[in-house]
Amino acid sequence: MYPPDFTGAGLRIHRLYSNLRKKGVNKVYVITNSIHKTEKKTRTYDGIEIIYIGCNKYAGRQTQIGKKFLKTMFVLRIFFKTTISFLKLQSEVDIIHTVDSSWLSSLIGWYAFFVKKPLVKEIVSLGMDDPLTLQKTKLPLLKYFFLFPFHYARLVIVISPPLKDACTAYGLPADKIWCRFNPIYLDSLHEENDTNIASRYLDFSARRILWVGVIIRRKNLEFLLNAAFYLKGKIQLLIVGPHPDEEYFREITSLSETITQETNGRIKISFLGRIDDRRELVALYKNSHLFWFASHNEGLGNVVIESLLCGTPIVTLPVNNIMNYVIQNTEDGEVVNTNDPKYFADIVNTCLHTNIYHRDQIAERAKKRFNHDQIENEYVFKFHDIMRLKMTDRYPEKSL
Repeated sequence: MYPPDFTGAGLRIHRLYSNLRKKGVNKVYVITNSIHKTEKKTRTYDGIEIIYIGCNKYAGRQTQIGKKFLKTMFVLRIFFKTTISFLKLQSEVDIIHTVDSSWLSSLIGWYAFFVKKPLVKEIVSLGMDDPLTLQKTKLPLLKYFFLFPFHYARLVIVISPPLKDACTAYGLPADKIWCRFNPIYLDSLHEENDTNIASRYLDFSARRILWVGVIIRRKNLEFLLNAAFYLKGKIQLLIVGPHPDEEYFREITSLSETITQETNGRIKISFLGRIDDRRELVALYKNSHLFWFASHNEGLGNVVIESLLCGTPIVTLPVNNIMNYVIQNTEDGEVVNTNDPKYFADIVNTCLHTNIYHRDQIAERAKKRFNHDQIENEYVFKFHDIMRLKMTDRYPEKSL
């Protein structure tokens, strides 16, 4: 979520925009939803003006008919507020950049078409954002609403090769697609005394396995916990992240209690909640022996790259083959193609107790592959290129 005091994609996008301003983009405006009902209409972070167009305060209602009605009213309200915000900004911006293929991003893509502004469309999740998936939408008008921005966009940015494959299979021309890994921003935090920062969370007598993410069904956390029954030795499982799906979280905590009971406390599971202090998060990465991952769908899996940047090896499911591009050799960990938790656990046991990993080398390889400065420079080049096509005589003042 945006703004930057949240983790995940919002934090990444904010840091990207902040650094793009240092590299020549003069002004950035962000139109987004808020997750707080009391959020102000506009806020400014690091020179970036953030315009909140609403909060879905009806998400928790129980009555189905009432819920549908209120959701419809919410969408209409957001539609009008987005339209007003966009009309106010249209003379201020040169390029429109949308992230994901949600209805809000798609709506802004249509606005770009109506006012003849260049559109850069970025998609982040295979199986949700890509045009092959959206093509399966049953209602023709809704399908056209989501797919048209792909055709209008000057540039489609994808964050992993499988997403690029989905775009080319749909029929988008290859020269319209830019495939790049996400910029990950952990460098400045690596010099901290991380052991002291994380000590309140850690059991130093156990082998420690870390998981980071939002605890929702798509993350497939139950697969990892079912594998935990077969782990050897004294183990501490560290689970970091918020849990917006309370029903799923109850299932996960119940399964965790069963694991602890059946292993007589040999396997300890610690739910740490959301950690906003990035120094603490880095400390957890660096003081874990292993990071494991099993999502059903992802665009890339930023947490996997964060772990590599901290020198922590990975054991992961393929996740639509995305992880084979991230984990390119066994020196960084293992990609395990299985649906069997026991087989997965066998690989984890080997990585924990047998394999030798050189953490400094893992981190060094990751820094070279996922260099955010290089990716940001490429963004600026792409934006310049789009503006050259629009105004060949000079570079205009760049806004986003």
